[in-house]
Amino acid sequence: MKKFMKSIKARVMLGLALLTLVVGISWYGIHRSGLKLGEKTREGGPSVHQLYASTDPADHAEAKRLYTAYDRVMEKVLMNHPELRPKWQSVPPSENGFLQWLDLLDSHGKDVPHVGYASIEMPDDICKMISGSDTWDSLTVQEFLLSKKELMNEIRRIGLLKRQSAAGVGAYRFQFVTISFAKAAMDLLCADARVAADKGDGPRALESLQATLGIARHHTSIEVPSLTHEAVGVLGQLTVYATAFNEVIPQLNLNADELRHWRKELKPVTNKSFATVLRGDFYTGMRGFVIPLMDYDPEKVGGREVVDLEDMYDEMAIATKWAMQRCEWCSPMGFWRGNHELWRYKTSRDLSPKGLECFDVYQGVAYSVYANGLIRAQALYRCYDAAFAIAAGDVPPVDLLTERAFKFDPKTRVLSFPDETLNKEIMTSDNIVVP
Repeated sequence: MKKFMKSIKARVMLGLALLTLVVGISWYGIHRSGLKLGEKTREGGPSVHQLYASTDPADHAEAKRLYTAYDRVMEKVLMNHPELRPKWQSVPPSENGFLQWLDLLDSHGKDVPHVGYASIEMPDDICKMISGSDTWDSLTVQEFLLSKKELMNEIRRIGLLKRQSAAGVGAYRFQFVTISFAKAAMDLLCADARVAADKGDGPRALESLQATLGIARHHTSIEVPSLTHEAVGVLGQLTVYATAFNEVIPQLNLNADELRHWRKELKPVTNKSFATVLRGDFYTGMRGFVIPLMDYDPEKVGGREVVDLEDMYDEMAIATKWAMQRCEWCSPMGFWRGNHELWRYKTSRDLSPKGLECFDVYQGVAYSVYANGLIRAQALYRCYDAAFAIAAGDVPPVDLLTERAFKFDPKTRVLSFPDETLNKEIMTSDNIVVP
């Protein structure tokens, strides 16, 4: 079981590492393609994020002025491409889990606020026990959690909030989410669930897992979830499932009704539609990263440079909408089988030469790599859901991709994917043992 936990986390963390390179690689490719990006207004000077973090009131005021200018640029892009406009929700700050999560990140940030350096320090022995590379000691973990009681109570409280929204939140606050902090928080909540299960406290264990999913949901259920936000959600969801099936449920004597309740409460929180993530990634990346990267200030840059930038932004928007349409046309099965071919059928009638360049940069890393990961995660979710159903004595759902029944051995309690080449190509995890 520990081997399975480690394999899950290793694969997910590898995916996260790849995703953190998406923006950098994409923009390197755009520079290489020869697209004109305009002149910087403060060549060699501090970035707008550094100005915002400065303790000098003049720097802070300049940052706010620039952010306002960037908002005007983004609004013009959305006016030209209304399909990409976020549908903002109205959530009071007291109920907004995403906003409160960002506030918590800010309060635990290091060096530069709003950039994402927050982390939760853990001793090596705790890290090893949580990762499964060392023997689990429930008492030692409990003592560590108690030493972090104030922080863990706040993380739990935020995780249990049901609503989230990015409305009114500056994109600079979440264009790069702090993955290390989220991962540590979710790992510790799952560790708390294990400690509770060791004591036979089922309700506490379930609540800790729900709080873990809540942190994941705050990233994935905002109006503009980026690729990295979705990656945090996948990491949280798979960690919860692996913890529940390998470490928590086996310690508890849950009856069928309780298992059904757990199944309902631990439903996936990540987006099913890749198009939704593409739309969110466009907004988050454009407003939080691209426009500030260009250091574009309408009050200082005029004439030809403005036309060049507007042209580039339009081409990026058109390429994003084109990709969203392709995603919506396919079922998960068709999306997986045609993923690499899906992006190739583009002509000058679909995209302009510059649009084709933009799209080629994106699809080379973000679209294909992340789309595969999304389908893998959804297939795993379906398998865990089937395990819940079997444990409760209910009819399990079929495999997501093949639409065939999962294989289940009642003697070993092992649940596995159908014997299909399609599954073998994407599923590399060990089999799931049904409680």
